[in-house]
Amino acid sequence: MSSAIANFFQNHYKRTYLVIGASNSPNKFGYKVLRWYIAHKLNVVPINPTSKKICDLDAFSSVTSYIDSMKGDQEKMKNGICLSVITPPEVSLTAMQSLKDYKDLVHGVWFQPGSYDGEVIQYCNDELGFTRANNKLIYNGNCILVSGESGLVSSNL
Repeated sequence: MSSAIANFFQNHYKRTYLVIGASNSPNKFGYKVLRWYIAHKLNVVPINPTSKKICDLDAFSSVTSYIDSMKGDQEKMKNGICLSVITPPEVSLTAMQSLKDYKDLVHGVWFQPGSYDGEVIQYCNDELGFTRANNKLIYNGNCILVSGESGLVSSNL
């Protein structure tokens, strides 16, 4: 799994990271994961359908609303996005389904523990082509709060 994590952070200084399920509540993992990205000075965007700002960052209601906003920025389009997902599996599935027309922009998806089930993983594999084998999919208990640091270090080698 470490190669998938290293791939997730490849070109991290150019890439945008979206936190699906970002939160303003310090007790929630959506907040903790967002703060992790901020602490590591990564370009991060919170995704939450009910918040306009989270941790003083402009929040977007969905991944596709963020993608629509960046369409005029060729540099962002070229560098693509990676997703950290911290939502219940049914919400995660809906978010992945919305990516069908944008899958080429996505360089990696990291499902935090509890954010996926078999249906979500199967959809990512079969419909989006995101798999563990091509290092575009991280799941199965790996949490960015625990394993992210090593991925950043590996991507800089």
